[in-house]
Amino acid sequence: MQILLFARLRDVCNCATVTLDIDNPSPVAAIRTAMQGRFPGHADLFSDSYALVAVNQEMITDDNTLVSATDEIAFFPPVTGG
Repeated sequence: MQILLFARLRDVCNCATVTLDIDNPSPVAAIRTAMQGRFPGHADLFSDSYALVAVNQEMITDDNTLVSATDEIAFFPPVTGG
């Protein structure tokens, strides 16, 4: 499964994409946990209280949402506008 990283997440992890080998389908919560394990020094950035998640370019609010290997998963920090 390909995971896209944006903004600060991309910068601190020093990559724009991450490939994960996870069960298909899996809940977003499992992907968060896998990302925290991949980047233990930045695990807090993948927490549900920080990172936003989009599945197929749609924001999700429930980490129990199931995703498959063919879905586009993106993590990004909260954004503000003005």
